[in-house]
Amino acid sequence: MSVARSPSPPTRRSPGARPDPRPLLTLGVRVTRAARVVEVAGEVDLSTAHLLVEFVEMFGVHSAGPVHLDLSRVTFFSAHGISAVLRVSGLVAAAGGRLTVCDPAPCVRRLLALTGVDAGLDLDAAGRTDALHAWAARTAADRERG
Repeated sequence: MSVARSPSPPTRRSPGARPDPRPLLTLGVRVTRAARVVEVAGEVDLSTAHLLVEFVEMFGVHSAGPVHLDLSRVTFFSAHGISAVLRVSGLVAAAGGRLTVCDPAPCVRRLLALTGVDAGLDLDAAGRTDALHAWAARTAADRERG
């Protein structure tokens, strides 16, 4: 499943320039022996986050069992993305399964750590955010000192 980019407003372009053909968001699912893997690539924001939740409702949580949410190819992640991940986690739990967030991209790791949401999620080894928590604590301490 892909979501196409909206046409850009008219701007001056060099002759022969073409609009960006990449989709905003691409979603996929593959089933392995161990789990269902939901693959997410592109931007997870106000205009696309609901599609992730709907996709998981349709393809990811039909029965109990592990679901891996692969966020390694996410290029932009907003607060709406956090909400979508939490909703997906709730859907999987309600079906008797367990959600693991796999290898989140740096933009995802950063936002999950800064908001503290990562503490309530099962992150795989590549998604651990201990170093980012340390950075956030140092930054907060620096701000307090002025």
